[in-house]
Amino acid sequence: MRENFRAINAGEVTFAKLIDEPPPFTTSVSMPSLTKVQRSGLVYEKKVQEHLRHLALVGGFRNLAVLSNQWISYRLVGDEEWFVRYCQPDCLLVEGDKITIIEIKIQHTGDSWKQVRQLYEPVLKIIFPSYHFSAIEICRWFDPHTPFPETFYYCEEAEIFNAVENRFGIHVFNSKGRGKGERASGEIGVGGK
Repeated sequence: MRENFRAINAGEVTFAKLIDEPPPFTTSVSMPSLTKVQRSGLVYEKKVQEHLRHLALVGGFRNLAVLSNQWISYRLVGDEEWFVRYCQPDCLLVEGDKITIIEIKIQHTGDSWKQVRQLYEPVLKIIFPSYHFSAIEICRWFDPHTPFPETFYYCEEAEIFNAVENRFGIHVFNSKGRGKGERASGEIGVGGK
């Protein structure tokens, strides 16, 4: 997670919109300047996004939009009119009035919850006030002992496009083994207990 992350709630967001062009500061980042871990994270993220598009296509989800790395601009209470903040969810699944926020991580982490619940969701609720939201972390490695701030459920591949509203799902996706890996079944308690 970026060091400049700031947890917010919907009441703090005064303006938000989806933007077509990436912010100017993104043009200075190149793959060679990233660490090996960052590069492998981006490669894994792309594989997951491609797999989600494939699943939507073969599953017949014709009215489903798979938005990968959609940039969002927003402003918070107290920000000057000229000041713009940006965020970029890994993937959004949009169908009708439902949005599933997908956070992609190589390893299961509580940071996913922070990014989704304390940044992406509050900002998206300003843009789409009447929509219903769900969230899924897709990870390659799952450790049930990793602390997590919310009770989550294990989300099977077939359930990704029907994620439970107002719940946090965890899906293990190993691009080499197609969803195989260490995982738990059924309900998982806070912190994986």
